[in-house]
Amino acid sequence: MMSSLTVTAMSELVIRKACDVDFGDIYALEQKCFADPWSANMFDSFKRSNVTEAAVAELDGTICGFACIYVFDGTPECPCGDTELADIAVEPGCRRMGIAKKLLEHVYVRSKERFCSNVFLEVRESNTAARGLYESEGFCVTGRRKNYYASPREDAVLMKKELTAK
Repeated sequence: MMSSLTVTAMSELVIRKACDVDFGDIYALEQKCFADPWSANMFDSFKRSNVTEAAVAELDGTICGFACIYVFDGTPECPCGDTELADIAVEPGCRRMGIAKKLLEHVYVRSKERFCSNVFLEVRESNTAARGLYESEGFCVTGRRKNYYASPREDAVLMKKELTAK
């Protein structure tokens, strides 16, 4: 985990597919970043599903972020699949460095490779930093889920980004 990593001009960010051994770090980062985090059982279920993928961001070999997605494939003839961004987090000391944006770019690439035309997500209404990032990336508000988050109780804002052709 990233507790004391020093970021320098020489630091290298790598986005890659998550391996099973990465999920310990992913889980620890999840616990650190969210008031209402996913449980270990949720991550276990996520890993076992045939419609999921996860990516990690590594800074000088240390995991500093991750993204988890559900992908419902389209086909070359009908590129109408959808991706749901289920979870994304960046180490607090590494925020505002473009890491979340790079993870999102990875999600877009994987979605297009799997013939998806949209990416959906939900975000806490009060999470203005994340909402600002998503809006800058072309996500639009499509609705709301009342009292979606439990701790603290809060609405989720539903967002969608339409992906353009390659």
